[in-house]
Amino acid sequence: MWAHRDRLAQRILLPDLAEQLGLRYHEAYNMVRRLDLDLEQHPTSRVYEVPPDAADSLRAELERIQALHGRSMKLPAAAVQLHLAASTVRILAERGDLDVDPETDSSGLRFVTRASVKQYWIAHHEAKRRTAQPVAAVPVAEVARFTGETSRALMDLVRAGVLEQIPGRRSAQLTATSLRAWMADRDPDDAVRPASLDLVS
Repeated sequence: MWAHRDRLAQRILLPDLAEQLGLRYHEAYNMVRRLDLDLEQHPTSRVYEVPPDAADSLRAELERIQALHGRSMKLPAAAVQLHLAASTVRILAERGDLDVDPETDSSGLRFVTRASVKQYWIAHHEAKRRTAQPVAAVPVAEVARFTGETSRALMDLVRAGVLEQIPGRRSAQLTATSLRAWMADRDPDDAVRPASLDLVS
């Protein structure tokens, strides 16, 4: 009887341990089942009793999960933060644009690190900012007038990838950057520098 009393004195009831850990009872119970811990029930109350080693396992698991949530987030949460579809974020994780955490919690969902989500967000918005900046451009007709090339020949250079056209403009316009590169490669005797390039320098 004394031995049984001493053994029970080293145990704590699962509801009490759940309260100590800041968990709801069903969360603690599900954690017990997931960790496959062997608990006995009190002979009269039928409440689960947690021996010291099992209590240590539960505390360690809770600390692991808290650390996981501190450094990483679930894919759906990353999708919300990045304002992207969940399927898109899943592709980003699969191709390595987001770092997948090797651990998970009771949900079994995939986690990606918060650092990689932040890094992708910064890079993505930086790219959008650069794209939104106005691009110096020169109308094709003006380039033709100063270079002696026909508009058709210039558009052929666009299709060949030598010159870059700015999309979405009603009149065809070429980027000043691609024009500079093209003019630099032309025969100096044949090239006449468009005045527009001086304006956008």
